[in-house]
Amino acid sequence: MNEFLQILSVIAAVLYLFVGVSVYQHNKHANVSKIFLLLNISLFLWSLFYSFAYTSETIYEFSIWNKLSAFGWCTFTAISLYLVMEITEDKNLKYWFVKALIIFPAPMFLYMTLFLFGANKIPSPFITNFFYKANFLYNFSYLFASIILLILWGNRASSISQKKQAKVIITTSLLSFLTNLIVQTILPALDVIHLPLMGHLHSLIMLFGVYYAITKYHFLTIPTSLVNKELFNEITNLTLLLDANSTFVKINKQVYDILGYTEKELVNQSSSYLFQDQKILDVLQSGGTITTTQRFHEINIPSKDGTMIPFSLSITPLYDSKLQAFLGLLIIGRDIRVTKLLQKNEELFRTMVEAVPFSIILSSIKDNTIIYVNKKTEEIFKAHRTTLKDSPAMSLYQDPGDRIKLFDDIKNDIPVTERKITFRRSDGSTFQGLITIVTTEYHDQDVNLGCISDITELINMNHMLMDRSIRDSLTALYNHQRVNELLETAILQSNITNEPLCVMMLDIDLFKRVNDTYGHQIGDKVLIEVSKLLLQNVRNVDHVGRYGGEEFIIVLPNITLSEASLLAEGIRLSVRDHDFGVENLEVTISIGLTQLTNDDSNTLVNRADNLLYQAKRNGRNRVEIYENNSTEITVSS
Repeated sequence: MNEFLQILSVIAAVLYLFVGVSVYQHNKHANVSKIFLLLNISLFLWSLFYSFAYTSETIYEFSIWNKLSAFGWCTFTAISLYLVMEITEDKNLKYWFVKALIIFPAPMFLYMTLFLFGANKIPSPFITNFFYKANFLYNFSYLFASIILLILWGNRASSISQKKQAKVIITTSLLSFLTNLIVQTILPALDVIHLPLMGHLHSLIMLFGVYYAITKYHFLTIPTSLVNKELFNEITNLTLLLDANSTFVKINKQVYDILGYTEKELVNQSSSYLFQDQKILDVLQSGGTITTTQRFHEINIPSKDGTMIPFSLSITPLYDSKLQAFLGLLIIGRDIRVTKLLQKNEELFRTMVEAVPFSIILSSIKDNTIIYVNKKTEEIFKAHRTTLKDSPAMSLYQDPGDRIKLFDDIKNDIPVTERKITFRRSDGSTFQGLITIVTTEYHDQDVNLGCISDITELINMNHMLMDRSIRDSLTALYNHQRVNELLETAILQSNITNEPLCVMMLDIDLFKRVNDTYGHQIGDKVLIEVSKLLLQNVRNVDHVGRYGGEEFIIVLPNITLSEASLLAEGIRLSVRDHDFGVENLEVTISIGLTQLTNDDSNTLVNRADNLLYQAKRNGRNRVEIYENNSTEITVSS
């Protein structure tokens, strides 16, 4: 009996390794394939090493083989649950602590098996009782959870093929689970029969189910996650995936944007639900008889509201090279309404392309010469359009190989969208650009339409927009939000380095009177002039911001309170003595100054603000200073 079980275990080990490696080689980039391989390695170790345990002649020999097989039977259950969560795209896997909780029991039970149990080791009754009960609960709950997740996944699946995959795997997993539960737990508990441990052999039932799903229904062949991440999210054209029965199994969001159909409305529908042209239907319903990409120049597809929209289509057959099986069809469609409109209206075309803020270049597919460029192309490449016209498009590339790669991708239906390329200007200088290329028609000839943006311009524009977002529009000082962020950073730095930090709150005295007497334009002028005076009187490391209205804040890192008080007094005097160019206009400023102790930013600012209002109450045109719970008043007038 034991010799027979040993042979079965070795055969099972070979099968586990064969299936695991086969699936992994078929799709090495998918996480599911990697985890499935790891699961099969776990089962391989369990089966291989336990085959020797069956024929062990001494308890010491059995202990060695059992410990080695533990690398499989301790980890198998955790890997199974992790694999199922990956297949079903369980959102909880995005949390690291969930992954840790799933894996944790495996190393714990492996440690106990290796170091607490053995031929010459007798653990305490508590450890023994805990191990067997906890290990049973671990295996039972994890495998039960895996089956429940597969059931839920199958129920919510929109693809018929996916539902069939789920049914096969659930059925065989349940058989494996129940067989092991009955043979290893229920029957011994009832004292009916005691059989050797054979969990690794019962798992063959589940493996058969998975392998059947792979070969029959192409399970793991085109994982949903792979389609989402590496195909559909990268394609901006109309994109549809059909199974071997010419049924829609997935669509991208552009189908809804352009045609108005939702995924729910199209998935599981026959191709004839959307396509009416007989040439297309013949191709779509031909099964695996087509072997190359089929292209159609103009096919009208009805939108949900009945409008006929013209598309250029490519239909690519998908084959499993290892299983020699036809998987389905990938359809990519490009909306050509704008192209058709521009073909009919040359004036509209030129108006549009001359107005856009990026380079537009039309080049002939036949001989790769430039047919048309817009004004922005002249600016970016520093060449007149008469010079560029009829010249080879290749001459615009610093490395001709870049252009060859772009057009190889276009021929293979790989979208060329915002690729980073080094271009060469007419004067020999170079620049980094982002290029997008589509094929179209212009004056009855096939052309490539390239859109190029100068990255340097984009970077400068981003810097400008970023700077605007953190600056006050009137004074150009930091705005309220930005100066608060700088204060938080300065407090953190001060706490790390133990360097002093001071904060100043400032307010223009009687500013409402300035507005009421001289008008808001003069008020704005005063704000601008005071802002300049603040910048002139602070150090390069200081941060000056407009806190709101006529109130300002200055963050002063690495400065003592006495040094900051001299700086504050200099600001007060410079404002008081400044000529604002308006007759009889006198402007003064009140200041509250404090130093960081064990404060957060709100406490620090509130204390400086209270000192500012104390300066107001004490007559204005003053600096009030706070230090060590006492207030030193600098009286200035």
